[in-house]
Amino acid sequence: MGILKDRTGETKTTRHGQVMTIIKYNNCHDIDVEFDDGTIVENVEYSNFVKDTIKNPYRPSVCGVGYIGIGEYSFITNKRIYMAWRGMLERCYVARSLNRSMGASYKECSVDSRFYNFQYFCNWFINNIWDEKCIILDKDILIKNNKIYSPESCILVDQRINCLFTKRSNYRGNCCIGVKYYNNHYVAQCNDVNGVRRCLGWFDTEMDAFNCYKKYKEQVIKYVADEYKQKYKNFPDKLYAAMYNYKVDFND
Repeated sequence: MGILKDRTGETKTTRHGQVMTIIKYNNCHDIDVEFDDGTIVENVEYSNFVKDTIKNPYRPSVCGVGYIGIGEYSFITNKRIYMAWRGMLERCYVARSLNRSMGASYKECSVDSRFYNFQYFCNWFINNIWDEKCIILDKDILIKNNKIYSPESCILVDQRINCLFTKRSNYRGNCCIGVKYYNNHYVAQCNDVNGVRRCLGWFDTEMDAFNCYKKYKEQVIKYVADEYKQKYKNFPDKLYAAMYNYKVDFND
């Protein structure tokens, strides 16, 4: 039987420019590797060390900032959450996303560094689910005009609540929110509690039309808040309060 060769101390530079070093060599099927940032990966194959297929879970591999981390959450078994996490990072940090039609509203946005770690984000996501349909990550219902995705500012909502706060800035023309200019008049329009578009009236001034829209829109949001508070026992108090106190502004 051959003598086991101790490969402890052997180093290799990865394709990403990191140096990894074997710090423990039990046998060719069980080695521990340390990356130059201090991250240790245990119980891996020596052949994977040679082939450079050992991944540093803390290397920013998603959109230049996000990393999977070490923990119980896999991006494979938590694919829905992974897509929400990746989408958040793409909206803030990927150039091609910033060039899309909706990209202008995300140019000044960023992500709290705690959310760079998928393990942290996944744990936060799971602990903030109040219904199986609340899978949309929102950053500015709790804090209006907020630009930072963080554990404190974000909330999970469903499609119906999300649509309540969709402003469609790129599609409404030169008028303020809720108003359309047509046949020399200003028309106030708004979706009702069921999402059906309603004409609220015709006005001589944009401000009169906006005030009509504002009153109706805020009533709709309150109605939905009350409905959800009664329907869902785990409906977050902070989401209910934010919806009930939400104010529509002329410059929205």
